[in-house]
Amino acid sequence: MVGCSKSLPTELALHISCASLICETEFEQQVNHKHLCVTLAVSDKINMVLL
Repeated sequence: MVGCSKSLPTELALHISCASLICETEFEQQVNHKHLCVTLAVSDKINMVLL
């Protein structure tokens, strides 16, 4: 996730922000990217809760 090192409060927020950015910029594959990014974001959130 190059260029996503913004000052966000948590690593999860950073991941979601970067994933959303990637989804929105990859317009030709927008639907597939959004699905993947949402899946990753949810998985990370679950993992953080479990850890």
